[in-house]
Amino acid sequence: MIKEKILLGYMAKLAGLVIQMVGSIVVARIAGPTVVGILAFSMAFVTLFQMFADMGIGIAHIKIVSEGENVSDCIATFGAIKIFCVIFYAAIVLFVFIIRLLCYPVPFETIDHQYVILLLLAMAIIEQLVMIPQTTFMARMEQAKQEFPRLVGIIFLQIIKVSVVMMGYQAIAIAACQLTAALLTGVIVYKMFKNYSIGRFRKSLAKRYIAIAAPSVFLIGTSYVCDNIDRLLLQYFHNAREVGFYSIAYSIASMIDIIAISAGSVLFPLYSRYFSQNNISAIVENIDKYEKAIYGFLMPVVILCIIYAKNVILYLFGETYIPSAFVAQVLFAGMLIRVTNVSYGNFLFGRGRFLLSGIIKFLECALRVLFIYLFSHPDIMNKGAYGTAVAFVLSTVFIGIVWRVYSKKEYDKISCSSQIKYILFGIAVMIMFSFFRSRLMQDGNLVNETLFIGLYLFVVYSFYFKMRWLKKNDLQYILPASYVKNLIFSCRNIFK
Repeated sequence: MIKEKILLGYMAKLAGLVIQMVGSIVVARIAGPTVVGILAFSMAFVTLFQMFADMGIGIAHIKIVSEGENVSDCIATFGAIKIFCVIFYAAIVLFVFIIRLLCYPVPFETIDHQYVILLLLAMAIIEQLVMIPQTTFMARMEQAKQEFPRLVGIIFLQIIKVSVVMMGYQAIAIAACQLTAALLTGVIVYKMFKNYSIGRFRKSLAKRYIAIAAPSVFLIGTSYVCDNIDRLLLQYFHNAREVGFYSIAYSIASMIDIIAISAGSVLFPLYSRYFSQNNISAIVENIDKYEKAIYGFLMPVVILCIIYAKNVILYLFGETYIPSAFVAQVLFAGMLIRVTNVSYGNFLFGRGRFLLSGIIKFLECALRVLFIYLFSHPDIMNKGAYGTAVAFVLSTVFIGIVWRVYSKKEYDKISCSSQIKYILFGIAVMIMFSFFRSRLMQDGNLVNETLFIGLYLFVVYSFYFKMRWLKKNDLQYILPASYVKNLIFSCRNIFK
C-alpha cells in the first residue's frame, strides 16, 4: 500500500497543481508580472515566520502517533500546543510588520503589499489551525483525507480568483480570495475529523512532544527561511516584476517538487515505524526502489521539460514571460535533485536526527543566501531571477550530498554509487538532444516535435533496458493493475 499512498498523494497534488496552473495562467496574462510578484513576495513574508507556528511539534506528532501512542490524547495535547504556537506566530508577524511600517522610510514597494500581507496572514492562521487534523491524518498515513479537502479548496480558489481578475481587480482581491478558500478548506477538514475523539491533555505527553520537537525547532526554522529567502532577497535586490518572473518559473517546476512532498508525507512516518521496529533493511530496500523509480521514470520526463521549457512558457504565458523560461530550465533540474534527496532526508528524520538535519539545513540556507548574493545582486553578477534559480540548484546539490554522507554513516549498507551512472547518462542525453533539436528543429513543427519526443524516449529506454538498469518487473512497480483498485478504495474511505 505504500506505493499506492505515494501515488495517491502525487496524483492529488498534480491535479491540484494543474488546476492552479490554469488559474495562474489567466491571472498572469491579465494582471501581469508585477501583481504576481506582489503576491509571491507577500506570501514569502508571511510564510517566513511560520516556523513559530510549528516549532517542530508537527514532526513530533507524526512520530509519536506512528509509534502507537493513544491517538485521542495525542490530538488533545498536540492541539493545545499548536494553538499556543499559532498565537505566538501571529504576534511575531504583526510585530515585524509594524516595525517595518514605523522604522523604514519605504517599508514596502507599494501600499498593496501591506494589505496583501495582512490578508495572507489571516489565511495562514486558518491553515495552521487546520494542520491539527491534517497532521493527524499524515501520521496515520490517511492520504485521501489529506488531499481531498485541499483539492476542493484549490478548485474553489481558482474559480473565484479568475473571476475577480477578469472583473479588473488585482492583488488585494486575489489575497481575499485565498483567505476565503482557506476557510472553506478548514470547514471540510474538520468535518472529516469529527469521528476522531479528543482525549485529555497530558503533561507527561506534552513533555515528550517538547523533547522530540526541541531538536527539530532549528530544522523547521531553517527550512522555512531556506524555502522563502529567494523571493525576499530577489525583491530586495530588484523589484516585484523580477519576483514575478521567478515565481512563474517556480510554479511550473513545482509539478516535479510535489513528488518530494508526497513521498515525504509517507516516508517519514513509515521510516519512524521501521526504526522503532529495528527493521533498517526494509528502509534500505525502500530507498533502492524509490531511486530506481525516480531515475528510471522521472528523470527522462524532467529532461524533456528542460528542453521544452521555453515553448511551454511562451505558449502558456506569452512573450512577456520569456525571461521565466531560462529560470524554469534551471529550476526543473533543481527540483529533480530535491526529489532524489527525499529518501535520505527522511532516513535521518525517521532516525530522530533532527538537530543534525537542522545544522545541515542551516548550511544549505547560508549557501543559498551567499549564492543569491553573488549571482543576483545588481553590483556583482546581476542575473536576477536566473541567478536566484542557480543558487537554488547549487544549495540543493550540497544538501543532497551531505544527507547521503550522513545516512551512510548511520547505516553503511546504504549505497549511493549506483546513482552516478544515471546522472552522467542524463546529462549526456540532455546535451545531445538539446543540440539536436536546436540545430534541426527550429521551425517547431508539431509532427517533427512528436517524432523528436518519440525518438528521445526510444533511445533512453532502449539504453535502460539494454544495460539492465530497468527490467520488465520495474514497470509493474511503477503502475501495477492493483493500483486502480487500491486508489479507488482509498478515495471511497473519505466518505465513510
